[in-house]
Amino acid sequence: MALLQQNGGSITLSASDPSVAALRRRLQDLVSHGQVELAARTSATITYCLRQKSRVVPSKFQPSDANA
Repeated sequence: MALLQQNGGSITLSASDPSVAALRRRLQDLVSHGQVELAARTSATITYCLRQKSRVVPSKFQPSDANA
């Protein structure tokens, strides 16, 4: 996760380079746990990014509106 945070939230790896196979497996584990997203995949590369946290939109309903 720290590697993704240091790289601005995304990382692109070779799809076939054995030297990054362990990192690809770890990132895939993070995808399965919902912490990282698979952003893009080509025959040569795989790009992962940090999962965007959903934003809570405050309600316009005010408790005082219920009494009006």
